Amino acid sequence: MSPVEFCRQQLCNRRNRRPGPPAAQRIHGPQLRCRKSHQSSSITRCPLHKYLVLTVALGQDNQDTTTMAFKEFTKEEVAKHVKAGDLWVIIDSRVYDLSRFGAMHPGGLSVLLENDVAGQDATEMFFGLHRYEVLQRPQYARLQIGTVVGEKQIIFPRGVGALSEVPYAEPTWLTAGYHSPYYKDHHRAFQKVLRTFVDEVLFPDAQALQEKGKKPGKAVFDALTSLNIHAMRLGPGEHLRGRTLMNGTVKSEEFDCFHELIMAQEMSRIHARGYHDGVAGGTAIGLPAIKNFAKPALRQKILGEVLDGKKLVCLAISEAFAGSDVAGTRTFAKKSADGTFYTVTEIDERLKKWITNGHFADYFVTGCRTEKGMIVLLIERGEGVETKHINTTYGPASGTAFVTFDQVKVPAENVLGPDNGGGLVVILSNFNHERWGMCCSSVGAQRHVVEECLKWTTQRKVFGKPLNSQAVIRSKLAAMIARVESAQAWLESVTYQMCQMNYKQQSTLLAGQIALLKKHCTETAQLTAKDAVQIFGGRGITKTGMGRFIEHNFGWNAAYLASLDILAYLTRNGIQRAEDIFSRRGCKDGKVYDISRFKDLHPGGASVFLDEDIGWSHHRVLNPTLNHSSIAGQDATEAFYGLHRHEVITKPQYTRLQVGVVEGEKSVIHSRIVGELSKVPYAEPTWLSDGYFSPYYTENHRKFQKAVRKFVDEIITPDAIAREADGKPPSKSVIEAMEKMNLHAMRMGPGKHLKGLKLMDGLVTPEQLIITQEFARCGQRGYGDGLMSGSVIGLPPVLNFGSAEIKAKVVPDVLSGRKPICLAISEAFAGSDVSGLRTSAVKTEDGKYWIINGTKKWITNGTFAHYFTVGCRTEGGFTVILVERGEGVETKAIKTSYSPSAGTAFVTFDNVKVPVENTLGPEGSGIFVMLSNFNHERWVMCCSSARSHRLIVEECLLWVNQRKAFGKPLHSQAVIRSKLAAMIERVESTQTWLENITYQMNNMSYKQQASKLAGPIGLLKMHATRSAQETAADAVQIFGGRGITKTAEDVLGDLGVRQAIRGMPKNARL
Repeated sequence: MSPVEFCRQQLCNRRNRRPGPPAAQRIHGPQLRCRKSHQSSSITRCPLHKYLVLTVALGQDNQDTTTMAFKEFTKEEVAKHVKAGDLWVIIDSRVYDLSRFGAMHPGGLSVLLENDVAGQDATEMFFGLHRYEVLQRPQYARLQIGTVVGEKQIIFPRGVGALSEVPYAEPTWLTAGYHSPYYKDHHRAFQKVLRTFVDEVLFPDAQALQEKGKKPGKAVFDALTSLNIHAMRLGPGEHLRGRTLMNGTVKSEEFDCFHELIMAQEMSRIHARGYHDGVAGGTAIGLPAIKNFAKPALRQKILGEVLDGKKLVCLAISEAFAGSDVAGTRTFAKKSADGTFYTVTEIDERLKKWITNGHFADYFVTGCRTEKGMIVLLIERGEGVETKHINTTYGPASGTAFVTFDQVKVPAENVLGPDNGGGLVVILSNFNHERWGMCCSSVGAQRHVVEECLKWTTQRKVFGKPLNSQAVIRSKLAAMIARVESAQAWLESVTYQMCQMNYKQQSTLLAGQIALLKKHCTETAQLTAKDAVQIFGGRGITKTGMGRFIEHNFGWNAAYLASLDILAYLTRNGIQRAEDIFSRRGCKDGKVYDISRFKDLHPGGASVFLDEDIGWSHHRVLNPTLNHSSIAGQDATEAFYGLHRHEVITKPQYTRLQVGVVEGEKSVIHSRIVGELSKVPYAEPTWLSDGYFSPYYTENHRKFQKAVRKFVDEIITPDAIAREADGKPPSKSVIEAMEKMNLHAMRMGPGKHLKGLKLMDGLVTPEQLIITQEFARCGQRGYGDGLMSGSVIGLPPVLNFGSAEIKAKVVPDVLSGRKPICLAISEAFAGSDVSGLRTSAVKTEDGKYWIINGTKKWITNGTFAHYFTVGCRTEGGFTVILVERGEGVETKAIKTSYSPSAGTAFVTFDNVKVPVENTLGPEGSGIFVMLSNFNHERWVMCCSSARSHRLIVEECLLWVNQRKAFGKPLHSQAVIRSKLAAMIERVESTQTWLENITYQMNNMSYKQQASKLAGPIGLLKMHATRSAQETAADAVQIFGGRGITKTAEDVLGDLGVRQAIRGMPKNARL
């Protein structure tokens, strides 16, 4: 028996009735017989109606009414019925008789008598005001009297258990044509069965009970218990052994965190957060403490009762005057003289508050103070335990309550974990899992909001056009999609880590990641809810109608998730009081330097050394009583690193100043070894960090990354720093070194152009994401573009559309680095708007040559390019032509803010004669030629941008550690940690989304990429660009004036940040 059949049978058995008829029959009120009386009654009056009619509300049968025999009418016949008492309308090919209904219409009869409604096809008008489900309600469905001759129904709701066809309404792994390394066939089977169960059982019950404040019905709890959903919400583990999950859809040993993620996101589809928590939400956060810390006999008893659906448990920690600050808990437990029980009561009537499921729970996992400290007790409902319901914004069905304990006696055996003040460990033990679960639900809910907004902007008309024709609306939609996709990608990455790690590893390595992910999901949920309300307007704050799901999400995010902004403060002041590693370490580096001759050459003058400790000399002038010792003859390590990067003392002119070492001391500060990974938290992507895992990368990728990192450190970075200083293009030796390794060819991505080439001395196959991101580590964007980046965007049109002769001539020279190529499209008066381009190409009379005239601007690599892929206006339209440097071609460098090394230029073509064989693609097909590489070009930009973000994060983490402000490390300031948290969120969400899209590219053909990835890559680029701007702005604020100093400007939750800070290596310095 399927889960749905089981639930329907349970519901019917409870009321002694047979299961209901098919959906199409239910709409028209067929007869249902009672087993005892054998008398008929309309199903619309049956107590089971709120459950059985659910398939109508969700459209299980897409042809629910068309399966019935209806009379056909012509439009002319319908048009005759246009007055009160005789009123027909057409909605999606179906004819409705509103003659009797008109007077009962909520908007009044006059609305229905409008000229474009009465007797007309009112489909567009109807769907501009109503949801589809209105037509499926029995009281309205029975108003249908026929269909229109020659027309068919074209609007269908999503079928029960089916996937949505709205773009981005489903995560990538559920979208046709996309791929995922995370999900297996049993995950897909699990999702399908669970979606059906949610649609047929949970959704209708949730919508019926959400506002009534009633807890989910017993039949629903019974169904949840039968399918072992309560047990699965605790995650994988021994508690699942021997249980049949979802009627055998998945084996207990197969069940992993991705099944749990699926379950959380599917259950979020009920659009009723209060009800969602009411379905044993308290059990999900309260039972783990019992499972992990209760004594064996107690654990077996409680787990059996709760997982079998007989009892409910909740977590009772928060108090009115302490919130979740356990240090301020006033609930007191006093141990009896004989040590056999505790007496629990509130001091000064400080009762537990905001306890999810507290109103109907049977057990309370309660945080209490004792004379020895914090403990956790399992308290059973009974004498002295009182609960009072609290009305909350997000829904009364959650059973949120005040809980009062008045002289409650609790057996000593009910202590969970240590009884000597170790209760904090018990409470914290499930924080990772709890926060991760919230992220799963939040991202799922955000995706549903995106779906609602996409539907609404398509059907809603303003000024005679769809709402999505407005640029500002599309901008909001793009931002919403980018947020949900990046959050989903990061969530799946963290979930994969959870599947690969044991509990101890998760506690050590994932606490920061999950805290930052939760903060990220919170902020994205709030922004998405706000944008959705603006898109829906007044409907977005109306509890019924078109925007009812938007209103629910807006209220929930504003009231519930907003409290998560306090996470950083609570973490700093209560939970994470572990002393930072930096506050414990010394600041000596054990080296002695003789600066006797250098002091007069120092940019700050000799007085810096001879007068006062660095940073205090001006105080001596203002207050001569300040007694600061001179740094001369002293350990100036801390003062030095407050002003200089470590690389300063590695330069030859400074290293020769060292004359010795301090006796008994060792050097503890070292720069990163060439080719090695950084030890700074979040400085490397997850797949390169110790202890983490990835399904995307193999051992070959790791070898390749190491080789490229060494090449960048030894060859590229030194030249980049030198060339950024003198403004020249990359050195010829660097270009030749790249040619030897065939890096130019690999930067073009995989393809036939690599055939027969020896890559990186034959080390491994290429991976362009790795190359691009490692190149970005040089920290010089202009130089990076100068490394023939013009080829990455200028050569693909030649590869894809050039003749065999052209490719044979051009490609080898370009890929070898001997003759660079660039893309020349943009112009001063048109930018990249090809319709406004003025550069023209006119054929000679004999038709053998093009004569090209015009000027291009902002052309990357233009100053030193040998070939130019040029966009021109021709008689046949926009055309792309390959031009070789020669007579009539002139280039002039443009000074840009980001670097002269990129060779950005004006390019002028003065009567340049080019063979027509150099035309790339047919004449007039230039748009197609240019668009063919847009996906790849934008993706490359995202790769580089994501790595640059990460480099900034690394620099900022190093700086806030070594920089002192008001006598304390800069990271001790809450506002600084908040900025760091936001920076890390942005880089991690961008990287995980980027890797997801890269995986799609590796598993799709070019044609598939063009049709399926153009949108996602465009959104990723937008997300990466905005993230880059915000990260750069935060970095400048963290560095202060140093952030806008030429030598530094190019290298630029709290729990997550503090964990990153604690994980910093002792010897790390800028």
